[in-house]
Amino acid sequence: MADSVPDAPADQLLTAFLKVHARGDVPGAVLYARGEALHRRLASTPPDSADWGRFLVALGELAAEGLQDDRAASRWFLAALESVRQHGDSEVGTTAGYDQGVLHERRGNPQRAAAAYHA
Repeated sequence: MADSVPDAPADQLLTAFLKVHARGDVPGAVLYARGEALHRRLASTPPDSADWGRFLVALGELAAEGLQDDRAASRWFLAALESVRQHGDSEVGTTAGYDQGVLHERRGNPQRAAAAYHA
């Protein structure tokens, strides 16, 4: 995946991104930048697939772990939670809620963490 997003169907682009993310062989900051470009490309008409939600979770994980940017991570996790209404994949919601809870724990806010874990 180059810095510009290739001309391909959304499902293929998301699958490719998620495979690269799972392998973990691309530096987080690089993959995050590519993910942001892909998000800009697809956000106006997001796919109705669980891979869209998984993609949003992956961006949150990259922001939190690769960039140490908890604010950006939180935005991606919340977007992933909201995406469940579109695609209905509860695993995306569970993962995003858990990851959001971890962020709240890091900030020293156990009440918000508990609420996020139950999202």
